[in-house]
Amino acid sequence: MSSWWNKTSASNFTRGLTSITGQLSSNLKDILTEASEENYDPTAELTRARQQIEDLDLRKQALMEECTSLKKQCDEVTMQKQAVEIKSDMLLAESRRVLEEKDVSL
Repeated sequence: MSSWWNKTSASNFTRGLTSITGQLSSNLKDILTEASEENYDPTAELTRARQQIEDLDLRKQALMEECTSLKKQCDEVTMQKQAVEIKSDMLLAESRRVLEEKDVSL
């Protein structure tokens, strides 16, 4: 009686298992090498983060100053607009008065 598991099958299985083990070992070695090359430096990372925070704070301050300046300009333009509207209303009223006087005299 022949068995499905013979010497040839066992040999092929062993070669396949050896190949897979070798590939896993190689991949693991590559991963560990890559991880050790990165040299994560928490102090440098903290320094970079603090610098970014400082840069963002400076940008925020510049934008707030620009916003304040624009608000001041907007307020000035609003006041000028109101002055022009008052003057326009006064001129319109004067024009109507003059026209009414001319109508009455005719």
